[in-house]
Amino acid sequence: MKKLYYSIGEVSKLLNEEQYTLRYWEKEFPIIKPHKNRGGNRVYSPLDFELLSLIHILLREKKYNIKKINEIFASFNSKNDIIKEKDKILSSFTPIKPVSANKMNPPTKMQTLQNARALEIINEILDILEE
Repeated sequence: MKKLYYSIGEVSKLLNEEQYTLRYWEKEFPIIKPHKNRGGNRVYSPLDFELLSLIHILLREKKYNIKKINEIFASFNSKNDIIKEKDKILSSFTPIKPVSANKMNPPTKMQTLQNARALEIINEILDILEE
């Protein structure tokens, strides 16, 4: 069973980003608007998670800045359109700045996808155990 939402803690772990970074991205990327549950905690839809994953890759691996990413996103009509064209976005743009050898290497796209799949499997197991 596919998860309906992700907590900020789950997204933080999957993307290897701090929670305060995700909250900052919400301010910088108008397209990211998580809902809040009754307790006031952020809950991200699977679509929001995919967008955050794309932002993570564009910022950390492709070395794009926030302004450039917002320009890219502005050329689309909706979140769904962005996700549909995710592969084209990632393959058609080259890094703005060279990657510094002194910086820590962020997780690769494959590691991020593997972490997301692992979380889905865990949630499916939890759903089965709850039945």
